[in-house]
Amino acid sequence: MSSPANDSCSHCATRLPEGAAFCPACGTAVSGQVLSVTRVEPRLFGVAPPEIVLGLSVLALALAGVLLAGAHWVIGALVLLLGLALVPVFASLAQRFPDAPVVRRSAVRLGAVRSRAGIVTEIGAARVHSRVRVRGLHAAIGRLEKERRERLRELGEASYARDRSAVERGRGRMAEVDVQLEARRAEVAAVNAEAEERVRRARAEGRQTQVVKPGH
Repeated sequence: MSSPANDSCSHCATRLPEGAAFCPACGTAVSGQVLSVTRVEPRLFGVAPPEIVLGLSVLALALAGVLLAGAHWVIGALVLLLGLALVPVFASLAQRFPDAPVVRRSAVRLGAVRSRAGIVTEIGAARVHSRVRVRGLHAAIGRLEKERRERLRELGEASYARDRSAVERGRGRMAEVDVQLEARRAEVAAVNAEAEERVRRARAEGRQTQVVKPGH
């Protein structure tokens, strides 16, 4: 119960109801009253908790890395896009639930997840790009090998007929085809080496990335 000294508001002198914490007229807090404030965490029904979204994002990115490493390019790219799409969803939920434990712990880890996603994307892009180029080069090599067999057959016929001019022409055409074949095979090796170098750099950058806690 309020003491007699607190029967009236100290600010506007309005008579206070028994047990009042605030003046009903001006809103001034009644002296001597102890107030306790309890923070109630928001409960949004139908909204996934940040922990689940973050876990799904990390799982999708890890699975995408495994799929891309196993040359499952299409499904790996789809899973990678799913994992990347969940990152901004988690960031949005983090603003709604700023006091959730996983949000406080993952403030720095989210940057690491994005960095990891960038590395996986770079590795996947390097391998996909090299596969497409090598496939085209192999098709060109196949056509050149077929042409070489035809030139070789013509050279044999010219040699059997003792046609010196035809033999010389056949040898020249064979040499041209051989030069083109060598160039295409060297290009395949260069493309593969370039892709492996991109993968090596991406992995090296991932190993060099350090997570620095705020305040350090």
